[in-house]
Amino acid sequence: MNLLALPIIFACIGFLVSTKSWLLFLDTLNPAQGLAVYYFIVFITISVLQYFGLVIGGQKMQSFRQTIGEILIIFSFFILFNFESQYVQWVVDKSKNNTSSNCTTVYDQSEDGATYYLVNSSINSPEKSRYITFVMIPFILTLIGVMLVQEKIEIGIL
Repeated sequence: MNLLALPIIFACIGFLVSTKSWLLFLDTLNPAQGLAVYYFIVFITISVLQYFGLVIGGQKMQSFRQTIGEILIIFSFFILFNFESQYVQWVVDKSKNNTSSNCTTVYDQSEDGATYYLVNSSINSPEKSRYITFVMIPFILTLIGVMLVQEKIEIGIL
């Protein structure tokens, strides 16, 4: 498996799924429709990754290192597809001209919610925090995860 392919794919997906238009589209769906879209994306993403050999399936994890690598990849995946962060709430409320909406902290207790909270607490800029949370962090965590899962590291993009 190529070292940079999966991290680059995750960074690109992160860029796309954190756009204002995508988040506003999701906001037009009821919970059942949104869940159906979510699982359709999960299915398509995993299918495409498997087709290109970027998902390690059917391989028994032989070491703690590989297990940590898979967890980092899974964590990155859910940063991209949970849509449970303060950034999502900020985009949706701002577009509705409503800034008084509050969510409980339980809402933010997800991979993307907690990561965005930590990043935005330091930077306090929603757009900069978006790029760090949804593009840079998934890229870095997935890159580390791929390196931990692989038996042998290969350098190259495709």
